[in-house]
Amino acid sequence: MAGWLARERQTFFRVAGEIGSHLNVVLCDPRDFPTYRSQSVIVVDICSVRQTWHDTTTVVDVGDHPFLRHASYVNYRQARVDHAADLEKLVGARGYESSEPIDQELLVRILRGAIESANTQRDIKSFIRNL
Repeated sequence: MAGWLARERQTFFRVAGEIGSHLNVVLCDPRDFPTYRSQSVIVVDICSVRQTWHDTTTVVDVGDHPFLRHASYVNYRQARVDHAADLEKLVGARGYESSEPIDQELLVRILRGAIESANTQRDIKSFIRNL
């Protein structure tokens, strides 16, 4: 989709058919984070709950977002800082599509969970605390 912007609450995913397609959520508007490219965003994946290990800090249910088809969790272990302009080029091209934004309530749950989870990297926790 042309015109997608990497902004707080926006989402994207790999085009259907690719193995391991996860909903990606942008947690903040672009900003400058120490040691990262300027105007970057924090992104987390939402993954399906399987029989194997998963982070139980923030479980997301069907109905919390139209993309979700079964119980899912926020994969804080894979939280990352991405350059906003690079993401904006990928979404709508190169196999990525935008999806509906998450609501404010879910954003707050995800941000709180990022601070609580033992799996969130220290620098990501520090950035989120300062949002």
